[in-house]
Amino acid sequence: MSLVNKVTTTVKNVKSHWSTPPKGYFVNYKEIAAYSVGGIGVKFALHLASLISLAVDNTIVCHIIGIIPEHVAIMNIFATIIGFALTGFRAYAFDNIKSKDGKFRPFVKMLGIPTAVVSLLMVWMPYDKMEYGTKIVVVFLFYTAIQFFMPFYQEAYQNITRVISTNSQERTNILSISSLVWSLAPTICNAIVPIIGDHTGGMFDMRTYRLVFPPLVIAGVFLSYLAYSGTKERTVQSRSHTVGIGFIDAIRMVSKNKYFWIITLASWVGFLESAQASMLRWQFEYSQNSWAGNWTLYGLLTTILGNASFWGMLIAPVLVKKFGKRAVLIGINSLNIVLLSCLYNTFDNLGMMVTFIWLNSMVSSVTVVLTPAIDADIRDYQHYLSGQRIDGAFSLVGYVTTVVGMLTGLVLPQIYKSVGYYDDVTVLYDSTIRNNLLNVLVVASVIGAALNLIPYFFYDFTEVKQKGVVAVLKIRSVFDDYKHGVCDETEFEEHKQLIIDAFNAEGKEHQTVSKDDLKAARKKPKNLRKQAVRDEKMKIAAAKEENKQLDVYEFIRNELTMYHRPENEQALKTAEAMCNAGITRCLTRAFMQESGIKKLKKYVSRAEKYYPEGVKYFDASKIAKTEALPQETKEQLSYKKKQIRQVRREQSRFNSTARLYLDAEQLVYRAEMYDDILQQTVKNAQKTV
Repeated sequence: MSLVNKVTTTVKNVKSHWSTPPKGYFVNYKEIAAYSVGGIGVKFALHLASLISLAVDNTIVCHIIGIIPEHVAIMNIFATIIGFALTGFRAYAFDNIKSKDGKFRPFVKMLGIPTAVVSLLMVWMPYDKMEYGTKIVVVFLFYTAIQFFMPFYQEAYQNITRVISTNSQERTNILSISSLVWSLAPTICNAIVPIIGDHTGGMFDMRTYRLVFPPLVIAGVFLSYLAYSGTKERTVQSRSHTVGIGFIDAIRMVSKNKYFWIITLASWVGFLESAQASMLRWQFEYSQNSWAGNWTLYGLLTTILGNASFWGMLIAPVLVKKFGKRAVLIGINSLNIVLLSCLYNTFDNLGMMVTFIWLNSMVSSVTVVLTPAIDADIRDYQHYLSGQRIDGAFSLVGYVTTVVGMLTGLVLPQIYKSVGYYDDVTVLYDSTIRNNLLNVLVVASVIGAALNLIPYFFYDFTEVKQKGVVAVLKIRSVFDDYKHGVCDETEFEEHKQLIIDAFNAEGKEHQTVSKDDLKAARKKPKNLRKQAVRDEKMKIAAAKEENKQLDVYEFIRNELTMYHRPENEQALKTAEAMCNAGITRCLTRAFMQESGIKKLKKYVSRAEKYYPEGVKYFDASKIAKTEALPQETKEQLSYKKKQIRQVRREQSRFNSTARLYLDAEQLVYRAEMYDDILQQTVKNAQKTV
């Protein structure tokens, strides 16, 4: 196909799907454009705020304001402790917000301005007139404020892609497109700051940032509104479902997600991988090379390096579609080990150094798309495990990563000290000290990349499993609504037919996918070759797609018949015995001894402590009643907050006490629901055969 034909086809495709999603997808191109362009604004604000971080190689904090790296690491420990409470609040807000705009979009609308204002004020503080101790206090206070607003804003924007579609490949495509668009923001920042720096004293002069921040911050706030106003959130949830997840309950649910821990472990052990990040900037500031101090050249090079990310993000969905997320994860991390190794001792050769940094950036940038795509899949799996759509609690449980990072953050300052750099940045002008340090950082990066690779070999949540999970979630949701009398009839019939198809496909063999016919087609005469190759490729694609669908059908069958298998029968009998006893009798010492269910011991003890007259169901209507209380006056608002806290504590106490019983109740309900589904659909399938 010629370039003109490709462009014409692309334009027609965009026009036809601007307001209507492509077949099999959920999101039209107009919504993707709004999310992507809005992302430029979000990333402007986030990038500028990130320039003021408590990192031991941070230019503004360490090199301009003048705080010693080791002190920065210690400050980060205290900031992390404070951040735990802030993360808890953020997690609770995401999982319990009640808004017609969804779970995340409202926060994108609200938090852009405070994020931008705090970062803007920080660079305008008169640090040159402050004592060293005062600088530490001021930086710490501003960073704490940034730590509250920036992660909130960042997660809200990122999480939209996790709920914008239930189709994993579509989410990956959207992440790729949006990443390519919003990456303009850091690229623009990285280009502008050095160029401005040539006229204001360089990148290590605060005047540069005071000039750059205001216009970019304002532009960011205005553009980010598109990510709120032009998008929708789509989650698989029954109409009869009510929002309200206990704080501890959400953490407990997420902590059982094995895929979450695999990805989290990879981030823990790979903390050294970015140790070489300061290499180019340090060489321009401290080396005696002919190109050192030429910040316009530095700006040009960082723009070129930013372009590397474009190619990685562009190819990410293609790689995922062809090889799957797990294989891509392993492949790019293996390549990173090789490319980082090539950086060793290249620091005075600008061309070689930039080449390997560019290649490493290109490969690494695949994760810009891949990581949130995997995270979205993991949350689908979490929904499947727990029956609850949990998002905020992932941040809270993931805060363990931050605690680990707080401790591992002390490693780099010790590496700096071991080579001779502690509280005097001027030692970096010594090429021996600087190059030795950079070589050590390269080795540390290689070790980090190698450690980061290992956990991914245990990640096996394939794209087919994700499709099966979403299919089961939709079946549960539809039939749950059916029981409550709020189900859409068309939707109900569609999912009933899906189950019929799944059981009709039982015993059907997978097609053998062979490329022999394709090879033969490529050997045909020129006038027949093109069409023959195209036909064979279509056959292979159709066979692969049918095999995937058979796997999804098998997942559905396994789910719907799971309680009839021997390994689950005893768990169902135990759950039925507990439910037959009722919540009050079940959580007593007499029933525990009579039934022999030893797991009840902890819960019976809590029941005796907090419910001496017997456990009764928590009245969920109390939450709605307290949230409906007036708040027009200061006294009313104070009373309302107090009542909400009290009700939430009561709910959390009930959930922790009745947890085993509630799990048994859910198990029995699901088993009954699955039996109903089988009776309504499988019998119909048998009649039609």
